[in-house]
Amino acid sequence: IRKETGLSQESFYTHLNDTSFYITDPAQIQQAFEQTRKLVMQNLPQLFSNTKIPQLEIRKGNSDRLAQTPGYYDDNVFYYNSFNNHVNKRQVDWLFLHEAVPGHHYQSVVLAQVKVSEVQKLFYYMGFAEGWGAYAEEYGSELGLYKTPYNRLGKWEWGIVRSIRLPIDVGINYYGWTNEQALNFWKKYIKGQDDIALREIERVRRWPAQVITYKHGAAKLMEWKAQLIKKQGSRFDIKDFHSRILSHGSLPFFMIRENLFNNQ
Repeated sequence: IRKETGLSQESFYTHLNDTSFYITDPAQIQQAFEQTRKLVMQNLPQLFSNTKIPQLEIRKGNSDRLAQTPGYYDDNVFYYNSFNNHVNKRQVDWLFLHEAVPGHHYQSVVLAQVKVSEVQKLFYYMGFAEGWGAYAEEYGSELGLYKTPYNRLGKWEWGIVRSIRLPIDVGINYYGWTNEQALNFWKKYIKGQDDIALREIERVRRWPAQVITYKHGAAKLMEWKAQLIKKQGSRFDIKDFHSRILSHGSLPFFMIRENLFNNQ
């Protein structure tokens, strides 16, 4: 994108923080997410067999506990947070995919339909939950989103944030980094997003190790998908792959892998 704009690296980073990327009108923010929901639901049958899920509500976030996150999901509602009273256009697509459909909302609905033992109900695997949400972001194009390079860039921008959070989490919670040390590490790799850095540092302090689950979980699902494609070739069925991941409830990764590769 930078080459196409003809901007220098410094100017390009300045460009990415331009207010032209901000949606400030509350009605327009709501409309943007509702339009995203419409496109995703229209295209969902391309990737998933089970498309009978309840209508998802979309609301502005109201949780102080989750105020540091771009958005969150709870009980059939996708909540978006508008920092400084705006939402960045580049966040709309990937955030909806992660928190709503086919991310956490879809995942929660399907898991609720699965019959599991009383013992299994006692366990919740964060790597499976957030790994699936991050994995779901890979399918924006197939679901009618990521129509501009900037929309796709939004996904990769947050992917970089997730990557940098990993050593910051270890630095803070194992090595005892100060906020200043964590911020300096952030600035070494991410330019012009210090406001996000401060939110994420606070998040890591309040929720140790949680940020690690996104990258790890998504990487395992993508790895298994690649292995099955190589093994099955033209027989590979993406709908069956997704059904096998979700059809046994929340499980640790070694059990999910058994479900994927059993009789393949």
